Amino acid sequence: MSTIPFALAALGWDDGRAAAFAPDAGTSAGIGRAPARVTVEHRGAYEVAWTGGPLRATLAGRLRHSAGPGELPVVGDWVAIDARQDEGAASIHAVLPRRTTLVRRAPRDHATPVQVLAANVDVVLVATSLNRDLNPRRLERYLAVAAESGARPVIVLTKADLARDPGEIAIAEVAVAEVAAGVEVLATSARTGAGLDSVAAIARGGTIAVVGSSGVGKSTLINTLLGEDRLATREIREDDARGRHMTERRQLVVLPGGGALIDTPGLRELGLWGDELGLAAAFPEVEEVNMHVYA
Repeated sequence: MSTIPFALAALGWDDGRAAAFAPDAGTSAGIGRAPARVTVEHRGAYEVAWTGGPLRATLAGRLRHSAGPGELPVVGDWVAIDARQDEGAASIHAVLPRRTTLVRRAPRDHATPVQVLAANVDVVLVATSLNRDLNPRRLERYLAVAAESGARPVIVLTKADLARDPGEIAIAEVAVAEVAAGVEVLATSARTGAGLDSVAAIARGGTIAVVGSSGVGKSTLINTLLGEDRLATREIREDDARGRHMTERRQLVVLPGGGALIDTPGLRELGLWGDELGLAAAFPEVEEVNMHVYA
């Protein structure tokens, strides 16, 4: 077995990715390229992490012009770079094959129907709060997107401290289970710490993505897992029991307990790739329940 550089291993690099990278390890000019992972996506620019540390990165001309819809780098992608460490910069020349892809239908740009949110995610944490924002139908749509990505979905019920009594949590867990049979459900509270060890254990050794609508407590959950207030948050609004989403860009961070985490901005207009039949394909047992619950 090959020796995996520690910095890359912390980001999720393994022998399978090393084999996939082999064709990009050198160029016709004999100049070696290096593997890196996309950690932040800006408009037309990126930040990547590699063995030499973080770098600003832009697309090489050939990749920019040859990539089709959904083929440009996104957060979580492994890429082949030419690093210019003295400048703190790099050029991205290729995107390695993706193991999983988290996508949605673009909400407004009909000319670009596929919007890739993140790549190479092992587990998708679907966050929904234990207050009036809990919406089983919306949760179904997030679960369908998670399942279609190829990653394992896990439901995280946030803000468990807002429940008036333990019975409310039990009722919510039953309601969620009815529309997500077979999916693991974790009740958590960033304030009390309840359930967070279970979330951290899921993240350890892999890459997780956190999705959910605005104000459900994703940034607070992530800050708690990170052990620092890296992402801005706002308190929940008293008038409608909702918070305000503060994350403005997708980003990948390494968790202190092991593993990597991708945060995605709140998806106010989540659309399934394909059509509503995607839900039946992803969760056939959900459709059977829906016939009785929502008919």
